[in-house]
Amino acid sequence: PAWFSAARRHILIPNQERFPRRHLGRLKRIDLVLCKSRCAAEIFRGLGCAAEYLGFLSEDRWLPSVEKDWNGIFHLAGGSTLKGTEDLVELWARHPGWPVLHLVQKEALAPKRVPANVHCITRYLEDGALRELQNRCGIHLCPSRSEGWGHHIVEGMSTGALIVTLDAPPMNEHLDAGSGILVPAARTEPRHLGTCYFADPAALEAAIGRAFGVQAEEKARFGRAARAGFERIRREFHERLNRLLGPPR
Repeated sequence: PAWFSAARRHILIPNQERFPRRHLGRLKRIDLVLCKSRCAAEIFRGLGCAAEYLGFLSEDRWLPSVEKDWNGIFHLAGGSTLKGTEDLVELWARHPGWPVLHLVQKEALAPKRVPANVHCITRYLEDGALRELQNRCGIHLCPSRSEGWGHHIVEGMSTGALIVTLDAPPMNEHLDAGSGILVPAARTEPRHLGTCYFADPAALEAAIGRAFGVQAEEKARFGRAARAGFERIRREFHERLNRLLGPPR
């Protein structure tokens, strides 16, 4: 709010699931809300804001020189508590015969104990090592409960991985049944202006089992479709950004 006097025009790019309702009155000072997701555009238009869908962009993590292990399983939780990590750890505990899950999570949030088939990395990973792991693992598990954008999903798409995520917005704005495996939600909870979606446990278990059972050629097809989706996201973001904020033609 201290910046409201600094310019004639004010543009906000919010994350709906992190926007507290106590700040709704301040939206009156915002001239335009640019939204990372289509669901966010609906939310802010519903609040009477001038809102446009912008999309967003994640870093291209692709390393074509790294050979893909289509049985490698990766989950990036980082410093977030909304990635559905607990559901994955519980599933791996129930399935000791499943392949090793490579879990990257900050130490303060990581589980104190994990099953033997979970490789929990809590130390800081240099970017090169993280990027190599993202590319080597052919299956990325991203059952996020809520996202403002979903960097770990879109970064996974950039590597050409098979992505498992929730069939709920905005996660399902990035992928469809032809480019990933979507898991239905069993229940929801409000979170600020957004919504938390909780995966149906049986459906998540079945989706992961399906990912394991897909032949390498089919996983590669999913991966190519995900990579094409990433390139489309990047191209269309720049087009919309230029249209919304570029110089008048």
